[in-house]
Amino acid sequence: MAISKKNTVNPIIESMTIFVDEEDYYGCIALLHKEILLKRAKPTILEYTTRELFSAIPECVQIAVCDKINNLNEMGGSVVTGIALQMRLGEHF
Repeated sequence: MAISKKNTVNPIIESMTIFVDEEDYYGCIALLHKEILLKRAKPTILEYTTRELFSAIPECVQIAVCDKINNLNEMGGSVVTGIALQMRLGEHF
Protein backbone atom coordinates (compact mmCIF):
# COMPACT_ATOMS: atom_id res chain seq x y z
CA MET A 1 0.00 0.00 0.00
CA ALA A 2 1.37 3.40 -1.00
CA ILE A 3 1.99 6.15 1.53
CA SER A 4 -0.16 9.13 0.62
CA LYS A 5 -0.39 11.30 3.76
CA LYS A 6 2.14 13.64 5.36
CA ASN A 7 1.12 12.64 8.86
CA THR A 8 2.24 9.10 8.05
CA VAL A 9 5.79 10.18 7.21
CA ASN A 10 6.26 12.91 9.83
CA PRO A 11 7.36 10.49 12.60
CA ILE A 12 9.70 8.77 10.13
CA ILE A 13 11.19 12.13 9.14
CA GLU A 14 11.72 12.94 12.82
CA SER A 15 13.56 9.64 13.30
CA MET A 16 15.69 10.22 10.19
CA THR A 17 16.55 13.69 11.47
CA ILE A 18 17.81 12.15 14.72
CA PHE A 19 20.14 9.94 12.67
CA VAL A 20 21.34 13.05 10.79
CA ASP A 21 21.93 14.92 14.07
CA GLU A 22 24.07 11.99 15.19
CA GLU A 23 25.85 11.99 11.79
CA ASP A 24 24.60 8.44 11.15
CA TYR A 25 23.72 8.93 7.49
CA TYR A 26 23.65 5.20 6.80
CA GLY A 27 20.99 4.76 9.49
CA CYS A 28 19.03 7.62 7.96
CA ILE A 29 19.22 6.09 4.48
CA ALA A 30 18.30 2.64 5.81
CA LEU A 31 15.21 4.08 7.48
CA LEU A 32 14.27 6.02 4.34
CA HIS A 33 14.63 2.83 2.32
CA LYS A 34 12.69 0.55 4.68
CA GLU A 35 9.90 2.88 5.77
CA ILE A 36 9.31 5.08 2.71
CA LEU A 37 10.89 3.83 -0.52
CA LEU A 38 9.89 0.18 -0.11
CA LYS A 39 6.35 1.22 0.81
CA ARG A 40 5.97 3.08 -2.49
CA ALA A 41 5.26 6.59 -1.25
CA LYS A 42 3.46 8.95 -3.63
CA PRO A 43 5.70 11.47 -5.46
CA THR A 44 4.28 14.39 -3.47
CA ILE A 45 5.15 12.58 -0.24
CA LEU A 46 8.64 11.86 -1.55
CA GLU A 47 9.07 15.54 -2.35
CA TYR A 48 7.86 16.60 1.09
CA THR A 49 10.12 14.05 2.79
CA THR A 50 13.13 15.12 0.75
CA ARG A 51 12.65 18.82 1.45
CA GLU A 52 12.28 18.19 5.18
CA LEU A 53 15.17 15.74 5.38
CA PHE A 54 17.70 17.57 3.23
CA SER A 55 17.13 20.82 5.06
CA ALA A 56 18.70 19.01 8.04
CA ILE A 57 21.59 17.39 6.15
CA PRO A 58 24.77 19.49 5.94
CA GLU A 59 25.61 20.58 2.39
CA CYS A 60 29.04 18.96 2.54
CA VAL A 61 27.50 15.45 2.70
CA GLN A 62 24.35 15.92 0.61
CA ILE A 63 25.92 14.61 -2.62
CA ALA A 64 27.28 11.51 -0.85
CA VAL A 65 23.84 10.87 0.66
CA CYS A 66 22.26 11.26 -2.80
CA ASP A 67 24.75 8.74 -4.21
CA LYS A 68 23.88 6.21 -1.51
CA ILE A 69 20.14 6.71 -2.07
CA ASN A 70 20.61 6.34 -5.82
CA ASN A 71 22.55 3.09 -5.27
CA LEU A 72 19.47 1.56 -3.63
CA ASN A 73 18.00 1.23 -7.15
CA GLU A 74 14.50 2.12 -6.03
CA MET A 75 12.30 4.21 -8.29
CA GLY A 76 11.43 6.54 -5.42
CA GLY A 77 15.13 6.99 -4.76
CA SER A 78 15.49 8.71 -8.11
CA VAL A 79 12.72 11.12 -7.12
CA VAL A 80 14.41 11.86 -3.79
CA THR A 81 17.80 12.39 -5.43
CA GLY A 82 16.34 14.62 -8.15
CA ILE A 83 14.53 16.85 -5.66
CA ALA A 84 17.59 17.06 -3.41
CA LEU A 85 19.76 18.12 -6.33
CA GLN A 86 17.11 20.61 -7.45
CA MET A 87 17.19 22.16 -3.97
CA ARG A 88 20.94 22.73 -4.39
CA LEU A 89 20.68 24.50 -7.75
CA GLY A 90 20.24 28.00 -6.35
CA GLU A 91 23.58 27.96 -4.54
CA HIS A 92 25.62 25.52 -6.59
CA PHE A 93 24.89 26.37 -10.21
